[in-house]
Amino acid sequence: MNRYRALQQARDVVDDFDLADTERERDALVSDDRFLAVASVYQEVRVLVDYRDSLGAVQEAADCLEEAVRENADRVLNQPER
Repeated sequence: MNRYRALQQARDVVDDFDLADTERERDALVSDDRFLAVASVYQEVRVLVDYRDSLGAVQEAADCLEEAVRENADRVLNQPER
């Protein structure tokens, strides 16, 4: 990961958690390599969690569609013949 992205992620974490009251505090946090590393890992994990949550929504939609297909198939197959 490039340094610019790591700095941006650290700034986002500082803002998300309201960790700094002043620009000086914010600058101190984002200039610390250990904080950059932790913030970077946090952001990456958050992306994975969001991805997994979206997979759950996709699976739920697929399950609903499967149920609709089965219901429609049953309806068609159980219609009285004309």
